[in-house]
Amino acid sequence: MDTAQMLGWKVAHFRPMFDAKRKRWRTPASRDGVGFPDLVLVRDRVIVAELKTLRKVMRRLHRMAADSPADQRAAQAEMRRRKAAGLWTL
Repeated sequence: MDTAQMLGWKVAHFRPMFDAKRKRWRTPASRDGVGFPDLVLVRDRVIVAELKTLRKVMRRLHRMAADSPADQRAAQAEMRRRKAAGLWTL
């Protein structure tokens, strides 16, 4: 985000907070903000991103792969799609 600002981007980042009462992380929002992506970059175009840690994504894909052969194929296809899109390097 610092680099984006140095390169002239306007940056909006919505950080999660830990809700001790419910013992989980959440990003406070109301009205139209519910479900809004974590990061918005604006310059000559707009980039909107939902940020996930690789660990969280991989955990979800591994759970899918453990369910059935069809789910295994779906998880593998999702990993290939993300790699092809440059979302991570395997």
